[in-house]
Amino acid sequence: MARAVLRALAPSVDGTFIFVLLAFPWVAVAVSASFSTGYLLFVLALEYVLAMSVGFVVKSSRLSLAQGVAYTAATWFVVSLAMALVVSKLYWGYWVSRPPLLPLAQEIGELQTLTFVRTVNGQFEPTNPPEHLSAKQQDWVDDYMHLEERFLFMPEVYANIRRLPPTSAERLNPYRRALLESRLLAKSAKGYDSAAGIRGVVAEYRDPQGRPRVFLGLRGGQVSNDHYPFYEMVLAREGGSVKVLAKQRFFYDVAGIEGAEAPALFYVFGVLLLPAAICVVVIVAIQTVQRRGASPTGKSRE
Repeated sequence: MARAVLRALAPSVDGTFIFVLLAFPWVAVAVSASFSTGYLLFVLALEYVLAMSVGFVVKSSRLSLAQGVAYTAATWFVVSLAMALVVSKLYWGYWVSRPPLLPLAQEIGELQTLTFVRTVNGQFEPTNPPEHLSAKQQDWVDDYMHLEERFLFMPEVYANIRRLPPTSAERLNPYRRALLESRLLAKSAKGYDSAAGIRGVVAEYRDPQGRPRVFLGLRGGQVSNDHYPFYEMVLAREGGSVKVLAKQRFFYDVAGIEGAEAPALFYVFGVLLLPAAICVVVIVAIQTVQRRGASPTGKSRE
């Protein structure tokens, strides 16, 4: 078994050619999106295994042209889809589309405070609400940039934005510590400090059962060029301590590659991988012709 696997993964002319065609689009996307070297090498290793396996199957099996086309089409579809999903997950933090607002954040019985915060000297500090939260500009905000607005534009919240009092800076500190200790913070690339630019909204409320809760909807600073994280958390307040009940993180771009999520990436990788698929079909066609030429009757012995 082990020898068969090693033989299948051994470098071959067909496999190497397929690997080059597979690797080119991935390297191009990974470099332009500033993926880490670890992610780049991991996917390249998977592509090597795939390319050598396909090359081995095509070379050692006796596929007819029709079978080769069907096999290649299925492989092309699966690889394009898998690469789109992986790139979306690595870059945006989700497989297909943004996750919805945390369910616990939608269970509001009574809003108590609503505080817009920014990071100053490593601490949360209350600040003024963004200008676009006025009634005249609510519809103007681009859906893509609806981040903390996912919470703020809920009817029961938006109706009270101007009426709710902010909380004190002292009460904000435990919430910031909960964020830092949650392992939710994204790692910044060299030269960036995303944690220094955290800003957003903190809402204290009671759920329908009267239990004290805190919602955090926070934008981080850049983790890499034009690339930003967004954090959502729901905390339980128990006396002077807080406990994380739910959390999630995803990323967004500003003047970057907005919209390049899994559905769009599937088409991109599909086009970029098409030469590899055509190459496999051509190899199968050549082998089919050679087998027919070698047959005494001039027909395939399959």
